[in-house]
Amino acid sequence: MDDKKYEEILRKYLPESALIPVIQLIKQYKISLKIVSERSSKLGDYRCPDRINGHRISINGNINKYHFLLTFLHEVAHLLTWNKYGNRKLPHGKEWKKEFQLLVYDYLNAGTFATDLIPELVHYMKNPSATTSGKITLNRALQKYDTDKVNGFFVDDIPMGNRFILNGREFIKLSKIRTRYKCRAVNDGRIYLVHKAALVNRSENADD
Repeated sequence: MDDKKYEEILRKYLPESALIPVIQLIKQYKISLKIVSERSSKLGDYRCPDRINGHRISINGNINKYHFLLTFLHEVAHLLTWNKYGNRKLPHGKEWKKEFQLLVYDYLNAGTFATDLIPELVHYMKNPSATTSGKITLNRALQKYDTDKVNGFFVDDIPMGNRFILNGREFIKLSKIRTRYKCRAVNDGRIYLVHKAALVNRSENADD
């Protein structure tokens, strides 16, 4: 695929200034990039080469451009770590952290990310974790660019006893257990633990 075709496909998902650098990474490492439907369990995924396939990265297509770029760099960091160490290192160990930091700092220094995201990203990149889901302030900053989720709330924002919608199901928020909330599903009464940074919608029946 030539650069113009890559640009045509990826322009929808990336900040303009990131297009060429990302395409260069895709071509340099012969990455098979797949943009997929929303997955509640993860934003992206990396798979190392096997006898048939090369490096494969998949990313949810419903996230905003800055979150898409951050997720792509997260997965490329896995690729670079695998190239150096194979399966001999922890998936999100210090080797992966270093690769991820170097990648993200390049884009931060180039001014690719929105100004209001920079302080949160700088803080997060001091010790990046396997997911941003637990980083409330970073998620709040990124959420402002989710134009298709302008009515979204974090579970942490919903008052105790109120109802909310998650993945099409209605829940009642009951109590907090460390970084999660105990919530009861309205349809079957079962109890679930929902992460405090899960993005949800208020139920029309919620009490204010």
